[in-house]
Amino acid sequence: MGGRGQNFYPKGSKAYRAKVAKIANAKIKDYLLHPEKSNGKYRIFNAIGYNYQNWRKLERDLRKGLREGRLQAKGNAQDGTSLFSVTMDLGIGVKRSTVTIWAVKDKRGRLHFVTAY
Repeated sequence: MGGRGQNFYPKGSKAYRAKVAKIANAKIKDYLLHPEKSNGKYRIFNAIGYNYQNWRKLERDLRKGLREGRLQAKGNAQDGTSLFSVTMDLGIGVKRSTVTIWAVKDKRGRLHFVTAY
C-alpha cells in the first residue's frame, strides 16, 4: 500500500485509466443508490435518473466521465493514499454536474472510485 508521504499518480492514457479503474459494484448499489446507507446521496442520483435497477448505467457513465474529464489532485488521505477529483456531467436525460473522488493506492497507478456528490 502507499504509506504516508508517498504520492502516486494514475498511469496511462485517459481511455486506459477509465477502462482499468476499480469501481466496486457495492459502492454504487449498496451506497450511492441505497436509501438507508447513502446519507441522502441516493436522492440526488434518483433525481437524475439512476436507481438500483440501472446501476450499471451509472458505472458506465462514471467510466465515461473519467475518460473525458480532467483529474485534479486533491492531496492525500490520512493513510497516504493519493486522492483526485473529476467533475463530470451525470444523468439520464437531465444532466447534473457531479464531483467524483478517486484514489490511487499504489505505484501501479490504478484509480479506485471513492464517492460522488
